[in-house]
Amino acid sequence: MDLSKDFETQLNLIAKFNGICLNIYEKLHLEYALKELMLKEKNEKTYFWGKITGEENDYFIAMGVNFKNHYEFPEKKYYYCTNKYEFLPLPETFEYHDKDFLDTYYKPLKGNPTLIIKKYKADVQPGENENNEPPQQPPQDENAGGEENKPPTTTFQDPDASVDDNAKPPEEPKENFTELLKLSYLVRRIDYDTNIVPEGAMKLIGEHEIRINNNFKGLNNNDIKDISKWMHFRIVSEEKRKEIEEAEAVFRYDIFDSIVNDKVKGSWSFELDPTKTTCNLRSLLWPGYFAVHKANTKTYLGVYFGDGFKNADLPFMI
Repeated sequence: MDLSKDFETQLNLIAKFNGICLNIYEKLHLEYALKELMLKEKNEKTYFWGKITGEENDYFIAMGVNFKNHYEFPEKKYYYCTNKYEFLPLPETFEYHDKDFLDTYYKPLKGNPTLIIKKYKADVQPGENENNEPPQQPPQDENAGGEENKPPTTTFQDPDASVDDNAKPPEEPKENFTELLKLSYLVRRIDYDTNIVPEGAMKLIGEHEIRINNNFKGLNNNDIKDISKWMHFRIVSEEKRKEIEEAEAVFRYDIFDSIVNDKVKGSWSFELDPTKTTCNLRSLLWPGYFAVHKANTKTYLGVYFGDGFKNADLPFMI
């Protein structure tokens, strides 16, 4: 949901089709927190991304987008908050946590971002070992004199000693896999599969940077019935990249991958309102994502309200 537009109107539009909404307490606190985020981060665009439910607390997600000086696709930044309503950046993920994410995927989120799901780093205080025992002192020679009687010890390094150039540097300890990192994985995966915009809402300029198309008037009454007019707002596939690298691409509006080319066919549910002027799309792959667009207007939006579980059985159901 574009925060430069009427937030409540957008929420009502989503609720009209999908029956989901925020309660008054959430809406008031969230509006204030999102305004604070806009002032603090100063992204070119700020969006309310959605809500992921947890067993103890829920997570609210926002997304910042920066278009300028980003070749072929803008920069996306993600933020989260719990019931304290203070947005903080979602951390980048690590490849070595991929297995941890998959192993714990079907366990619901608790709502505690500091919860350690898998521990890699030992919590050792200075002067202690992992068993919280005091460091061992070397045995003392009973016949040895005091410190003042010991000769000074000097360590010399042979300058001609060979150095193993192939020796591997010591590995940095892995970060603990926390619920915050799992949340970051979830948000990025859901966003990649579901964040969609109508064709023509974005454009490619001569510098091969994406911009919001201020001349976009909305899909017309015929095009709004066509599901192929919706595109993924993400880095494009290699096949599409070849197309947008051509000089003529700046005159085209199909600059992203169409959702009809998704690997899982039939992963979108499409419906029109009784007047056939407003369309609503639901993701069947990630239940909880909804996108709405009103014909002949600039009004389009997408949002996720769900528990973070993917419908992995969808390919076998279609």
